[in-house]
Amino acid sequence: MNLMKTLMMVLALCLAFVSVASADVPPQYLLQWGSYGSGPGQFNIPFGVAASADGFIYATDRENHRIQKFTQAGIFVMAWGSLGSDDGHFINADNIAVDRDGYVYVSDWGLNRVDKFTASGQFLLRLGGEFSQPYGLSTDDQGDVYVADRLNHRVQKFTSDGTFLLTWGTFGTGTGQFTQPLNVAVASDGTVYVVEELNNRVQYFTSEGVFLGTWGTLGVDPGQFREPYGIAASDGDVYIADRGNHRIEKFTSTGTFLCEWGSIGSGDGQFEFPAGLAVDSAGHIYVVDGHNYRIQVFGDAPVPVISTTWGAIKALYR
Repeated sequence: MNLMKTLMMVLALCLAFVSVASADVPPQYLLQWGSYGSGPGQFNIPFGVAASADGFIYATDRENHRIQKFTQAGIFVMAWGSLGSDDGHFINADNIAVDRDGYVYVSDWGLNRVDKFTASGQFLLRLGGEFSQPYGLSTDDQGDVYVADRLNHRVQKFTSDGTFLLTWGTFGTGTGQFTQPLNVAVASDGTVYVVEELNNRVQYFTSEGVFLGTWGTLGVDPGQFREPYGIAASDGDVYIADRGNHRIEKFTSTGTFLCEWGSIGSGDGQFEFPAGLAVDSAGHIYVVDGHNYRIQVFGDAPVPVISTTWGAIKALYR
């Protein structure tokens, strides 16, 4: 009996060691930019953020009805858009994605459309689907575009030229069903992650919409959510902006909790209703801190103050 107790204690210690060893350390706070307003680099309810392969950061500035473009260090580069329904105008620009070729996609749930732009804001085309409050956007390595079609309770997939490919999802709480899917992210292996704010969960699928798994329940404990919103998938990890809990949570690709950071407030590393998330090629994590009217950046390596995009920035002003 004593031997059995000893073996059980050793096993428990080993499991505890593995758990601690596998847990991630939250990334460091690096920098932030933004304040309330309508000037360059200011925001009025920002929501979405995206990182391009050439080092630019794009953010939706919803109540200013525009898109803003920055360097990785937050240096303002340009903006486009104004209130309206014409091409290149917005009512509620909510989310944003950048594809492998640098083209920018913006969802406008007020106009029920998703538009494609050049990196300098020139309108190119409108995706050819029907939407009811489209929110989340993501692109895959083939250039295809995924849209969380919120009030239609589905995900739609398009080619980069706007041609409809497929859709999946019906209303409900079962596996493969959605209740107002809010956001979507595609990993490098093609796995599609979908955030459901009302069901407080993440579901993941193949690129053809085949259900693979799910995680998340309502709560405040690690791995639980309260109104999750933003999502980003990078290097086999998945980041969730747990909006109602004012924190960011990090998971493995199959939903194992790794770490979390943040609390309600306006200090460095604190959040008030975090929304969009993006991860750049260097692993820096950009968080839209919506009600603090700013973007915060986290990571394990500094963001260059003068980034590799400096030459491209100068070219914009020639």
